[in-house]
Amino acid sequence: MSDINFAENYSKYRKQLEELGADLSKCAQSVVSKMADVGMKTSIKATPVGQYPSQVSFITNDGKIVTFKVHKKIGGTLRRGWKKDATRKEGKDWISGFSNNVAYAIYVNGGHRIVSHGITWGYVPGKRMLEQGQNEAERQAPAIFEAKIAEIKQKGGW
Repeated sequence: MSDINFAENYSKYRKQLEELGADLSKCAQSVVSKMADVGMKTSIKATPVGQYPSQVSFITNDGKIVTFKVHKKIGGTLRRGWKKDATRKEGKDWISGFSNNVAYAIYVNGGHRIVSHGITWGYVPGKRMLEQGQNEAERQAPAIFEAKIAEIKQKGGW
Protein backbone atom coordinates (compact mmCIF):
# COMPACT_ATOMS: atom_id res chain seq x y z
CA MET A 1 0.00 0.00 0.00
CA SER A 2 1.21 3.50 -0.66
CA ASP A 3 1.12 6.26 1.91
CA ILE A 4 1.81 9.86 0.95
CA ASN A 5 2.56 12.57 3.49
CA PHE A 6 1.95 16.13 2.35
CA ALA A 7 1.43 17.84 5.70
CA GLU A 8 3.95 20.61 5.00
CA ASN A 9 1.93 21.86 2.01
CA TYR A 10 -1.43 21.31 3.66
CA SER A 11 -1.31 24.25 6.08
CA LYS A 12 -0.97 26.79 3.25
CA TYR A 13 -3.96 25.36 1.38
CA ARG A 14 -5.97 24.90 4.56
CA LYS A 15 -5.68 28.62 5.27
CA GLN A 16 -6.91 29.49 1.76
CA LEU A 17 -9.83 27.07 2.08
CA GLU A 18 -10.80 28.47 5.49
CA GLU A 19 -10.83 31.99 4.04
CA LEU A 20 -13.24 30.77 1.36
CA GLY A 21 -15.52 29.16 3.94
CA ALA A 22 -15.08 25.69 2.46
CA ASP A 23 -15.94 22.44 4.21
CA LEU A 24 -12.38 21.39 5.08
CA SER A 25 -13.26 17.76 5.69
CA LYS A 26 -14.91 17.33 2.28
CA CYS A 27 -12.04 19.15 0.59
CA ALA A 28 -9.45 16.96 2.29
CA GLN A 29 -11.37 13.82 1.35
CA SER A 30 -11.57 14.93 -2.26
CA VAL A 31 -7.88 15.89 -2.50
CA VAL A 32 -6.67 12.67 -0.85
CA SER A 33 -8.86 10.57 -3.12
CA LYS A 34 -7.64 12.42 -6.23
CA MET A 35 -4.01 11.96 -5.18
CA ALA A 36 -4.58 8.20 -4.81
CA ASP A 37 -6.18 8.17 -8.29
CA VAL A 38 -3.17 9.96 -9.79
CA GLY A 39 -0.70 7.64 -8.05
CA MET A 40 -2.52 4.50 -9.08
CA LYS A 41 -2.86 5.63 -12.69
CA THR A 42 0.89 6.28 -12.85
CA SER A 43 1.70 2.93 -11.23
CA ILE A 44 -0.55 1.10 -13.69
CA LYS A 45 1.21 2.75 -16.65
CA ALA A 46 4.61 1.86 -15.17
CA THR A 47 3.71 -1.80 -14.63
CA PRO A 48 5.29 -4.09 -17.25
CA VAL A 49 3.15 -6.52 -19.22
CA GLY A 50 4.53 -9.93 -20.22
CA GLN A 51 4.83 -10.88 -23.87
CA TYR A 52 4.53 -14.52 -24.90
CA PRO A 53 5.62 -16.22 -28.13
CA SER A 54 2.99 -17.17 -30.69
CA GLN A 55 4.92 -20.23 -31.86
CA VAL A 56 5.90 -23.18 -29.69
CA SER A 57 8.56 -25.78 -30.60
CA PHE A 58 9.79 -28.86 -28.79
CA ILE A 59 11.45 -32.22 -29.46
CA THR A 60 9.50 -35.38 -28.67
CA ASN A 61 11.00 -38.46 -27.01
CA ASP A 62 11.48 -40.12 -30.40
CA GLY A 63 13.45 -37.09 -31.73
CA LYS A 64 10.78 -35.41 -33.85
CA ILE A 65 10.59 -31.61 -33.82
CA VAL A 66 7.06 -30.41 -33.25
CA THR A 67 6.13 -26.80 -33.97
CA PHE A 68 2.73 -25.20 -33.76
CA LYS A 69 1.18 -21.78 -33.45
CA VAL A 70 -0.88 -20.70 -30.48
CA HIS A 71 -3.13 -17.74 -30.07
CA LYS A 72 -0.89 -14.92 -28.99
CA LYS A 73 -1.18 -14.51 -25.26
CA ILE A 74 -0.43 -11.12 -23.81
CA GLY A 75 0.02 -10.79 -20.07
CA GLY A 76 -1.43 -8.09 -17.87
CA THR A 77 -2.30 -9.85 -14.61
CA LEU A 78 0.08 -7.64 -12.65
CA ARG A 79 -1.21 -4.47 -14.31
CA ARG A 80 -4.83 -5.45 -13.64
CA GLY A 81 -3.94 -6.19 -10.00
CA TRP A 82 -3.83 -2.54 -8.91
CA LYS A 83 -6.74 -1.59 -6.65
CA LYS A 84 -7.56 1.70 -4.98
CA ASP A 85 -8.29 1.63 -1.26
CA ALA A 86 -11.43 3.31 0.01
CA THR A 87 -10.93 6.87 1.19
CA ARG A 88 -11.63 6.85 4.90
CA LYS A 89 -11.23 9.06 7.92
CA GLU A 90 -8.94 8.03 10.76
CA GLY A 91 -9.04 10.52 13.59
CA LYS A 92 -8.60 13.93 11.97
CA ASP A 93 -6.88 12.54 8.87
CA TRP A 94 -8.27 11.34 5.57
CA ILE A 95 -6.51 8.20 4.32
CA SER A 96 -6.46 6.60 0.89
CA GLY A 97 -4.00 4.64 -1.18
CA PHE A 98 -3.59 1.88 -3.68
CA SER A 99 -2.03 -1.56 -3.71
CA ASN A 100 -1.40 -4.63 -5.80
CA ASN A 101 -2.13 -8.06 -4.31
CA VAL A 102 -0.72 -10.16 -7.15
CA ALA A 103 1.68 -12.59 -5.47
CA TYR A 104 4.76 -11.61 -7.48
CA ALA A 105 4.15 -7.83 -7.47
CA ILE A 106 6.66 -7.26 -4.69
CA TYR A 107 9.40 -8.97 -6.71
CA VAL A 108 8.70 -7.03 -9.90
CA ASN A 109 8.50 -3.77 -7.97
CA GLY A 110 11.50 -4.28 -5.69
CA GLY A 111 13.72 -6.60 -7.70
CA HIS A 112 14.82 -10.12 -6.89
CA ARG A 113 17.69 -12.59 -7.04
CA ILE A 114 17.81 -15.32 -9.66
CA VAL A 115 18.52 -18.60 -7.86
CA SER A 116 19.00 -22.03 -9.37
CA HIS A 117 19.68 -25.10 -7.20
CA GLY A 118 20.49 -22.86 -4.24
CA ILE A 119 23.05 -20.79 -6.14
CA THR A 120 22.47 -17.11 -6.88
CA TRP A 121 23.53 -16.35 -10.43
CA GLY A 122 21.90 -13.00 -11.11
CA TYR A 123 19.69 -10.17 -10.06
CA VAL A 124 16.67 -8.57 -11.71
CA PRO A 125 16.33 -4.90 -10.76
CA GLY A 126 12.93 -3.68 -9.64
CA LYS A 127 10.64 -1.59 -11.83
CA ARG A 128 9.56 0.60 -8.88
CA MET A 129 5.99 1.06 -10.14
CA LEU A 130 4.62 1.83 -6.67
CA GLU A 131 7.27 4.46 -5.98
CA GLN A 132 6.64 6.08 -9.36
CA GLY A 133 2.96 6.41 -8.45
CA GLN A 134 3.75 7.85 -5.02
CA ASN A 135 6.19 10.36 -6.50
CA GLU A 136 3.73 11.48 -9.16
CA ALA A 137 0.95 11.95 -6.58
CA GLU A 138 3.26 14.05 -4.42
CA ARG A 139 4.40 16.03 -7.46
CA GLN A 140 0.82 16.78 -8.47
CA ALA A 141 -0.44 17.53 -4.94
CA PRO A 142 -0.05 21.34 -5.27
CA ALA A 143 -1.95 21.32 -8.58
CA ILE A 144 -4.70 19.16 -7.07
CA PHE A 145 -5.03 21.59 -4.13
CA GLU A 146 -5.06 24.60 -6.48
CA ALA A 147 -7.75 22.97 -8.62
CA LYS A 148 -9.87 22.34 -5.52
CA ILE A 149 -9.47 25.95 -4.40
CA ALA A 150 -10.40 27.18 -7.89
CA GLU A 151 -13.48 24.91 -7.86
CA ILE A 152 -14.60 26.34 -4.52
CA LYS A 153 -13.99 29.90 -5.69
CA GLN A 154 -16.07 29.23 -8.80
CA LYS A 155 -18.92 27.73 -6.79
CA GLY A 156 -18.81 30.67 -4.38
CA GLY A 157 -18.81 33.24 -7.15
CA TRP A 158 -15.32 34.54 -6.42
